[in-house]
Amino acid sequence: MRLVLVGGGLSHLTFVRQYAKYASFEHDIILVNNESHVIFDPLLNDVVKGDLPLSAASIDLRKICMLSGVNYIQAEVAGLDLEKKLIKFSDRASLQFDVISIDNVLDHGETP
Repeated sequence: MRLVLVGGGLSHLTFVRQYAKYASFEHDIILVNNESHVIFDPLLNDVVKGDLPLSAASIDLRKICMLSGVNYIQAEVAGLDLEKKLIKFSDRASLQFDVISIDNVLDHGETP
């Protein structure tokens, strides 16, 4: 079974960390995110106040995935074909999935 996690938000990071603790690594788990690092929002206030450097709130997705037995793809999703179970990218071949989870993270400059 292939599970693809689209987006490097808190719920997917929590899943990846828990997967490392309890999984038998029999499944193909892939995290897809357009950036290799994300900011851990709960620490952002401390960064803004100057209590922590920005690097303290930065999470390296590649490293977490590598340590957890999860594959990582840095790419921007261009579309989904739910009938064919395909994730389409603008700069690489499509990716087949059995199960998909979308953890949509807004850029901090965007308004929902």
